[in-house]
Amino acid sequence: MNEKDRITIGKDKEVSLLGIFGIEALESLIGRLSDATDFSFSVIDYRGQNITEGIICNEYCRLHKDSRECMECQMNAAFAAAKAAIKCCPFLFTCPQGLVSVAVPIIVNEQYLGAVVGGRVRCDDELPDQAEFGRSMKDDYTEEDELYQKIPLFTRRKIEAIGDLMFLMLQEMGDKETYGLKLSSAEASEKQLKDMQQWNLALQSEMKEKELAQLKARLHPQFMLNMFTTISNFAVLEDAVKTQEIIVDSASIIRYYLDESRELVTMESEMEQLDKYLSILRSKYENIFNYHIQMQEGVKGAKFPVLTLFPLVGYVIDFGVFSNGFKGTLYVDADVSGDMCFVTIQMENQNRSGHARAEIPGTIMDERIVKEQIENNRKRLDYVFGDNYNLAMKEDLVTLRFPRITGN
Repeated sequence: MNEKDRITIGKDKEVSLLGIFGIEALESLIGRLSDATDFSFSVIDYRGQNITEGIICNEYCRLHKDSRECMECQMNAAFAAAKAAIKCCPFLFTCPQGLVSVAVPIIVNEQYLGAVVGGRVRCDDELPDQAEFGRSMKDDYTEEDELYQKIPLFTRRKIEAIGDLMFLMLQEMGDKETYGLKLSSAEASEKQLKDMQQWNLALQSEMKEKELAQLKARLHPQFMLNMFTTISNFAVLEDAVKTQEIIVDSASIIRYYLDESRELVTMESEMEQLDKYLSILRSKYENIFNYHIQMQEGVKGAKFPVLTLFPLVGYVIDFGVFSNGFKGTLYVDADVSGDMCFVTIQMENQNRSGHARAEIPGTIMDERIVKEQIENNRKRLDYVFGDNYNLAMKEDLVTLRFPRITGN
């Protein structure tokens, strides 16, 4: 009895991998996954044997596909797939060359049918102890060293996230397909084709947009902008010029915050809104607070996630001034050197020499909320720049370094 003949649906009965998904659907799936992630992929059955030709994305693995290390890599994949089936979750492992992959089990009707193995990428992060089996990484590379360095580099967190997404997707696909096989063969074939097409079309956009969409889920209280406009009109009628200016600036900042059409903004536009925000604070705390903003011309067009600087400035003001009772001047400097941008946010306190502290007519933000804002900021910077940025924070000094990008 071959793989395709082992198709029965019901409790405690066998379900075949090819019978449920079909060879064309599996090859289409790993093709889409490879396009979206730059991973190399293969599909193995419950015996650890390849049932698809597989996709090898990097030249280094193509060069070694017939070598002894490649055979050991396949054995590692089969062992990792068994471990993933036992744990019922994705399992990270390394090949003899030190490349990292993830085995994602395919479990349908509580039966282990096989696994999708993806990866063959570099990872500089420290891996869990259980991922280290089979590793005998070479100490010296000869002519293949340049090809090895071209292999994509991922963080462990991203590899795990891709494995988790694949696991959930395969679970749902398996549930849908087994339900479809209970229908007539014509209905099941039509439903399978439709589901696979929907998954294939949605896969790339889902993987790239899901995390950022969760971070930027916001309401759109348009009524607040209308309310500010009404109050501003009353201020004009009553000749309250300063009040009218503050209201207009506040409305501009809120509109900037609510505009989700811009994932990335320029340094110049962010600084423009930041200047309005700090101007409002200076109007309120004019006896204890002042600020100065400076930008190099070359950094004005650099792009980064919207509202990156606001929580960083708020952190320095709240914990560098208000919590300590100091008078001071806030300096926000943005510079560029080569391909990197540098932002320095620093509070210059005037009461460090032992003078009496200033009386603060306000309260700082809740510490928990501040920490949540900073963590949200880090996640958005991770999404855009990966590991190629640095954010260092002290009470009176914050520094941010990130690559200079000007396109979309």
